[in-house]
Amino acid sequence: MSEQNQVKEQAVLEPRHWVRITEACNNRCMFCLDSESLTGRHLPFDEVASRIREGFQPGARLILSGGEASIHPQFIDFVHLGKQTGYGWIQTVSNGRMWSSKTFCEQAIQAGLNEVTFSMHGHTPELHDELTGVPGGFKQALRGMLNLRAVPGMVVNVDICINGKNYKHLKEIIAFYERLGIHEFDLLQVVPFGRAFEEHQETMLYDVDEAFPYLNEAFHFAKKPNHYIWTNRFPPAYLEGIEDLIQDPHKLHDEVRGRSDAFKTWLDGGPALPCRQAERCRHCFLQAFCDWVEDQRALWQNPAEATGLRVDLTNRGLSEKTWTAILKHLPFETLTLRLFAEDYQQAEVWLERPFKAIHLKLQRYADLPQELPKKLTRLILHRESQLSLLERHPNTNWEFLLNKTFWNALQTRPERWTSLPRLVLSLVETETLSETQDLLPDLSSLARLNPGPGVTVEGIAPCFCITSKEEEAVLDTGVLDQKGRISQQAITDRYIRCAYRVKSVRCRGCVHHDTCTGMPINYIRHFGFRHLVPKTPTEGDGR
Repeated sequence: MSEQNQVKEQAVLEPRHWVRITEACNNRCMFCLDSESLTGRHLPFDEVASRIREGFQPGARLILSGGEASIHPQFIDFVHLGKQTGYGWIQTVSNGRMWSSKTFCEQAIQAGLNEVTFSMHGHTPELHDELTGVPGGFKQALRGMLNLRAVPGMVVNVDICINGKNYKHLKEIIAFYERLGIHEFDLLQVVPFGRAFEEHQETMLYDVDEAFPYLNEAFHFAKKPNHYIWTNRFPPAYLEGIEDLIQDPHKLHDEVRGRSDAFKTWLDGGPALPCRQAERCRHCFLQAFCDWVEDQRALWQNPAEATGLRVDLTNRGLSEKTWTAILKHLPFETLTLRLFAEDYQQAEVWLERPFKAIHLKLQRYADLPQELPKKLTRLILHRESQLSLLERHPNTNWEFLLNKTFWNALQTRPERWTSLPRLVLSLVETETLSETQDLLPDLSSLARLNPGPGVTVEGIAPCFCITSKEEEAVLDTGVLDQKGRISQQAITDRYIRCAYRVKSVRCRGCVHHDTCTGMPINYIRHFGFRHLVPKTPTEGDGR
């Protein structure tokens, strides 16, 4: 992993506490996604102060937001309070106009402000002021940017909302601010909320395919040494060859928190998200995530539709009372249990339940008995040392959970697996790019090893191996909180770890396009899209 990506991953995983201090703004941006919540009200000091203190943890960053945070009459006081509370870094995101006052800049810096992100959406007064709705706003913001750039140690960066009016000029916009000494850019894809959807849908929302030649040129232009470029909400499929620009999947947590009330109502069994409309969804970065959440929600509401149940006893335990409440509603006889446990003793009580079949992965197989229950139809191995079990249990079905060392060992002696009569290959789950680099193998040689007819793959794109298997409808207990309810935090974590998968734009021409979900997001971020090879209709589906 590059040094830049290491820095970016550390930044994303850094504890960040966003505190909204106002529902007012002195701009009227055409693409504003918060317009429905802009009441014009400044939040009272005590309420904001309480949120600042409640969110503190050692090493955390405080981000003051709005509306336009800088127009709150007590903005400086909040910066000072954040520093007193112990935050190591204090940042705000701003349209930049208040910073045209040197006095205001000096007061904020003395209070402890470390970083200002300027929201700049054009490189000319005409373009920027049209988008932000304030004549003269561009000149004010530039004056503010230069004021802060002159302060040693002050971090100044720029975010740009990519929309239908400015995408053709994105390269020029980045170049303009680069000449002013800006080397960090956050490129935000417009989203179908607020004014962008309600008032300016035709001009703000745009066709990415049509715009991509301009965007691709800008993305490559921005990737210069000593530059830090982030994309925000931009579809990963278009970033082939520049996969290090794919947004870290952990940013999904920010998106969910931003719509926390609506998500909570939905997950608690209430009405669907009000934004779940086809015209919105096709422009929304969260569409695939919401689709998966909707599937999990539907399965937990009607378990009879599920074919499997996933239980991980090694990660976090639910109380006996919660398990009892969950299990009494499950149709055991139609479900395949995928069970992860520390050892056989921990798993044994689950093996006694009347599931249709059980797939078992143990951290330690030392206490595995010679005689296995008939319903235990698959053992999941994840280390080379566990291959000795193949001889001890010759009539068992197997799954190899591939990590880098295990895969390398199998490649060295492919006869250990290519000739097995019943075998499934799947990938170990990873959550971060660094974990992916350490654990995930490069599977580009999988097809060349010519697995036998008894070998299938699960969760791996068909272009890696023609004997791939489609996903099943699995109830995942990892999405539940301690009380057995679907949790926003937990379901987002599980999506990132197991269900966030992407394909290349090239994959549209593949015969498997409608059924293939692609490869895990972090696999693509590390290895790239280049190993995805679409199969044409003349090649057949191979299955």
